[in-house]
Amino acid sequence: MLAHAKHNDTFTPKPAFKTKYNLLSFENSTKFLCIQRSAIRTLVQAGYIETLTHRGTTWCKVTSMNGLVERLAKIATHADDDGSPTTELGRCRHSVSTSNVVVVIEHALNGKLRLIDRGGDHRGLRRFLVHRDDLARQFPLVPDGYMRVADACRYPFLTQSYVREAIRSGHLPSVRHPKNGRMLQVTAVATFQAEYVNLAELEHIYGITRNRISAELTDSTAVVTRRSIP
Repeated sequence: MLAHAKHNDTFTPKPAFKTKYNLLSFENSTKFLCIQRSAIRTLVQAGYIETLTHRGTTWCKVTSMNGLVERLAKIATHADDDGSPTTELGRCRHSVSTSNVVVVIEHALNGKLRLIDRGGDHRGLRRFLVHRDDLARQFPLVPDGYMRVADACRYPFLTQSYVREAIRSGHLPSVRHPKNGRMLQVTAVATFQAEYVNLAELEHIYGITRNRISAELTDSTAVVTRRSIP
């Protein structure tokens, strides 16, 4: 039993275990690769960084992180000064696209995204650059044919509360966007405007108060959806 425990490092102190397997904590891994802690977790979940758990603590393997950097270095070109705007691989999500570090790495390794190795004193993933134009084209902030809720609210009579209530009630279909919240298809907004009219629009058309309109609608044969029509 003791031999089995010794073999499985059950009684090995954390510092010794860390040194034995060449490990880093999540905090130190962020410094090693020069990226945020959330990006480290994403890379771990995607299988790019291997981990070991000991006495309730999860550590990152340095060998796997070095291996990732070496793989990227093999497919990257040397830094060139062609005037194209670039951004660091680890900061792509903060610039012009909806991408994250994992999808950028996957696209680079598959040859779908140009990667630049600027070398020098830059460590970790900071040494790699990607073209901002490529990011914007492959991972646009606003997909073609879609608009943000704020953009839809620029239409006459489409207030933010009205649009959000229409989304919640299912009258206006939407998709979740990683940065812009809910996104609306342009054609869906046009269809919604053609099919529905709210009290503010009716008040503008007929020049009478909303209370009177509500009373008239109550006794009419009109289809009224009160949750989505304020």
